[in-house]
Amino acid sequence: MAGKFGFYDRSLNVGIPLMPPSQTLAARLVPWIVCLVFGLAGTLGMLSGGTYAALGIGGGVLLFLAAWRADGRAPRPDPELTALTFLTLSICALLNLQAAFPATSWHATLKLASIIVPLLLLSCPAVQARAASPLLFRLWPWTLGIGFLALGVDLLLGAPLLVKMRGAEVLDERLLTKYNRGLSYAMLLVWPTLALLWLGVGDKAKRRWQTALFVLIMLPPLWLTHSRATQMAVVLAVGAMLAAQIAPTLVRRALGAAAVVTVAWPFAAQELFLRCHDWVAKLPASWLARMEIWDFMSFRIMERPWLGWGLGGSRQLLPAEPHGALYVLTTGPVSHPHNVMTQLWVELGLPGLALGLGLVFLTLRRIGRMPAPMIPFALGGWTMAFGLSLVAYNFWADSLLAAIALTGLAFALARGSVSPAPCR
Repeated sequence: MAGKFGFYDRSLNVGIPLMPPSQTLAARLVPWIVCLVFGLAGTLGMLSGGTYAALGIGGGVLLFLAAWRADGRAPRPDPELTALTFLTLSICALLNLQAAFPATSWHATLKLASIIVPLLLLSCPAVQARAASPLLFRLWPWTLGIGFLALGVDLLLGAPLLVKMRGAEVLDERLLTKYNRGLSYAMLLVWPTLALLWLGVGDKAKRRWQTALFVLIMLPPLWLTHSRATQMAVVLAVGAMLAAQIAPTLVRRALGAAAVVTVAWPFAAQELFLRCHDWVAKLPASWLARMEIWDFMSFRIMERPWLGWGLGGSRQLLPAEPHGALYVLTTGPVSHPHNVMTQLWVELGLPGLALGLGLVFLTLRRIGRMPAPMIPFALGGWTMAFGLSLVAYNFWADSLLAAIALTGLAFALARGSVSPAPCR
């Protein structure tokens, strides 16, 4: 029975208030904002990876405000991620008091806060509950597929679109690397997309051929890319996903153990550089540069192993000692260490390693609580993200953190389309 202020449901014996028009509009906006974010990430973000930063940070703020307006109260972010976020910022600030380059470290800390606090808003359960919609589930896989198709066609034709976008006169390998970041981030979104296509509602046969079509569209740009880091991470992720179909708990524990082992990587790289230098010298230029970076970063870690050099301090470090004379490509400071564990250790010392491993085990534990059919896809996505962070990209980059946050949001939204029974 309708009244001036709402409805009275006799069967439930409760009053149901009407939402004001402004709240109704805000509630309707949330799924459209999510559709826009994922649509642009799958298309424009494929061609320019830096777009992910604006989409993740801006999208987080817009979704938070829209959900706040719709519900009449501020959404609360996930408590565990909130605690980890503010613990990270607090540790960075405390370590800045002894940083080797205080101005650099304080600037990096403020920049990191401006990135991860808005991204944290994507974890709000109220936002996620309003963001899931049939429209999103229909559009999201195919906007990403369109992005893969466009990138594949451009690479097959010799990248005329890239040449035009960059205003270049000729196409060379250096120019082609401009596509690497966008493809890497898109591959992070592939895993929740596969879960949605394979496990979602609807006719099973139809979902199977849609999944096969999506994979076929994805393969050409992945094959043609110049990003060997992306290809390596995909191979690892596929292996983890397939193994998790058989033994998900074992794979999850193995990934956690592997993450602990990677802490020692800079010193393993140092040994390889010294004992197998003739082999290292024959590596492709991008990987030779990485080996040189990891080698000299291992010595910078040894100089300040406990509390590190300060957030962002790795870009100020010099490679001259002790093996600078052997380096071919690394003759001055580098933008970042190209390895997340090395970066955490050299910049934040042992507290940084503790934060990194804490994030590893938090995410793996939460994957273990997902619906059982989704766990292999989630472990594939986790392996993809961790694999990339071990060999490429500044871990504090706004676009990388945004891509990881959007992937987490995508899994949270796709989760509602499968059986809620968890695998313990």
